[in-house]
Amino acid sequence: MKKSMLFAVAALLVSGSAQALTLTAQPGSTFGLGISAGVLGSGSNSGAVAGSLTAGISLNNPVDQNSGVNIAPGAAGSFTVADFQITGLSLGLLEIKGFGLSVSNPAGAAVAGPNPYTVDLGGSTISVTSGLVILGGSTLFDFSSAPINVVAPAGTNTTLDAGLAATNWTIPFTTLSTLSTFGIPVNITISTNLLLSGDSIVVPEPGTVLLIGAGLAGLALAGRRKAA
Repeated sequence: MKKSMLFAVAALLVSGSAQALTLTAQPGSTFGLGISAGVLGSGSNSGAVAGSLTAGISLNNPVDQNSGVNIAPGAAGSFTVADFQITGLSLGLLEIKGFGLSVSNPAGAAVAGPNPYTVDLGGSTISVTSGLVILGGSTLFDFSSAPINVVAPAGTNTTLDAGLAATNWTIPFTTLSTLSTFGIPVNITISTNLLLSGDSIVVPEPGTVLLIGAGLAGLALAGRRKAA
């Protein structure tokens, strides 16, 4: 019985099953908004992003960074954006407040090595779920009542680094929408650059795993001697 338990523990130590990781936005993560209104001018700026994404991530060989990475279906996260301002339009200064966005990857992905990996997020949904564009105290655009939902096309490449100390995932994305205010068409460019980091998915080197297994075996043997 104890021998079977030891084999089970050893199997868990070298298992390649996906770990549910929480990857948190790091300093440098940004959400950018560009507005172009023809003769009224254009401007852009960005704000810092906070939040996290949860994803099931594993390596084909958990002790080898270069063995290929798997991302389970259902990765999802939500993020908030620090308020900022945009200048450059003849309309005046625009206040960008209360923006929030979400990212979901229903299909998952499997990518061959080597590390770092290029992960195509084609088919994922990026949603701007809230946010106000304010001019002189009046709201020009309210993304809470009219969210933007964009399905990323194939070739939306991101970079996942299965590091020894941490798992880092960089997700850049840009989309263009055309809205209208005062009867004037306005092109709005939304760009995100998410720098996410969480626990490493690389398990200890084989020698370390053997030492752990030997330690467990020693504990089991000590238990039998004590019982005798």
